[in-house]
Amino acid sequence: MEQQMSALKEKEPQISKPDSTKGVDRKKNDVDQAANSKTDPPKPMTSVLKTVQDDISDTRSKSALDSALNSSQFLSIHLFGSLESGEFSSANDVYIKYSIVTGPDWILSCGSDVGITQISRFKGVRTHQHAGREFIWNQPISVSYRSYNYYGWPQIVLSAYYFDIFGKNQILGYGSTHLPVSSQPGANIRQRVDIYAPESSSISNRILSWLTGRRPELVDSNLFARPDCRKLLQVILVGHVNLVFNLTTKDVFRNGYRS
Repeated sequence: MEQQMSALKEKEPQISKPDSTKGVDRKKNDVDQAANSKTDPPKPMTSVLKTVQDDISDTRSKSALDSALNSSQFLSIHLFGSLESGEFSSANDVYIKYSIVTGPDWILSCGSDVGITQISRFKGVRTHQHAGREFIWNQPISVSYRSYNYYGWPQIVLSAYYFDIFGKNQILGYGSTHLPVSSQPGANIRQRVDIYAPESSSISNRILSWLTGRRPELVDSNLFARPDCRKLLQVILVGHVNLVFNLTTKDVFRNGYRS
């Protein structure tokens, strides 16, 4: 009997007691996984939002600028003209580069403020008491500006270039003049712009320029439009260029100006 009872005890299934440490470890792993699954908002999103805000502000500023430009507080000028011809004493093939320089308060609303003519060959012509060489370009100029004052009135800067006997591109001279302040509707205003060639400041530089075949040249031709820069240059007169302008204005009297 005792042997049967011991055999039954051996056949009884052994129930294992739950290990408390394993449960704690499992809970800890679940907490860690949950913490890892909760990701913070990425940092690039803030930069994206900032970029979107900047774009919105830029759009608003542009729309505000456009509305201000369309308002009556701005005056506008429209220039139609041409760079007709020129006369130089010693040159064969000449072309002109031009640029329009304005003050900081002027905004280019239409057209191009820079341009270049074709290369023109000289045609012998006698004017007054000396024989010169006439060059024809007939380069059209069309540009529109807007501003709220007259400060920095547009002026055109001309840079004349020619080709020497070796086919090198050489500077011939510079010239500048302000655009006409006003004109009658349909009336053309003719202006003659003298062209001046810079000279070397010393005899040694003149000899070096003659030996190398390179004339003194400005780094930026727009510097010739500044009086404080022109007075520092040593120049000689080499010719002139003829311009024709037709200027129309708008909202000038409304802003307190008289043209």
